[in-house]
Amino acid sequence: MTEITDLSGTDASNTSAGGFSITDNLNTANIDDVMRVTFGMLGRQFAADTIASATTTDLSTKPAQAITVTGTTTITGLGTVKAGTIKFLTFSGALTLTHNGTSLILPGGANISTAAGDAAIVESLGSGNWRCLNYMLAADGPAGRILDVQSTTKVDVATFSSASTDNFTAFSGMTVSITPKRTTSKIWVIASVNVSQSGGGSVMTRLVRGSTAIGVGTASSNRLGVGAGTRPAATPYDHDAQNIVMQHLDSPSTTSAVTYGVEATAGSAYNVTVQLNSTKLDSDVSYGFRAASTITAIEISG
Repeated sequence: MTEITDLSGTDASNTSAGGFSITDNLNTANIDDVMRVTFGMLGRQFAADTIASATTTDLSTKPAQAITVTGTTTITGLGTVKAGTIKFLTFSGALTLTHNGTSLILPGGANISTAAGDAAIVESLGSGNWRCLNYMLAADGPAGRILDVQSTTKVDVATFSSASTDNFTAFSGMTVSITPKRTTSKIWVIASVNVSQSGGGSVMTRLVRGSTAIGVGTASSNRLGVGAGTRPAATPYDHDAQNIVMQHLDSPSTTSAVTYGVEATAGSAYNVTVQLNSTKLDSDVSYGFRAASTITAIEISG
């Protein structure tokens, strides 16, 4: 054995150190040699070292526990080291750690984009497999960095009755949840929805965080505060749907899960069915269509 990680948990199995035999009848010279080797193992274990990033950044080549990873090469593996080995990694720049459910298990089950000063604690599971026990962003971190992206695409139709009311109703299936990594993070919410309604008149939409409207205009007299709205004609074309895009940079100030959604209303002047992803009549004809709508939440470091 030449390093601490080569030692056995069974005392009797540790029979050599650095090529020197360990027996019950060690002579003085061998005792000195074994002691030097052992202290060398400890010295290397608790020293700091660097390693260049590579597709497989082989930590078995670095006895030190504290290792700075340099370079920008995407990492998909960390090499084969004895199970239970812990390493403390610091990244000197931007690279990608690629999540794998067996060989490189990352928090949240997603890839991580590193930045200078970020750090990770990783544990070897043996057989070339690793788990990241904790990932720590550099103090404050670089502002404007994308930390997470979550998205929902709805491909089927959703409808609800808007019966002469200014109250908004949520489109079923049009929500996305994200768990911010920092309380200072901003969440950029983007929604693209395709709407129609069964009669003539308006469809008004808005983004919500939970039940709280976000990114809406200021209401005035009879005019509702909304994120966006459409009224294509007094008598809309029977085979038409309108695409509405809304976006808002939100500040939820939490590290708990946040859910965003899309709501709509036709307003108090109309008693109609509001439709998502279908045309007014939703006719089964060759020139009819069904659309898809999406909502995306992007966490940006603040």
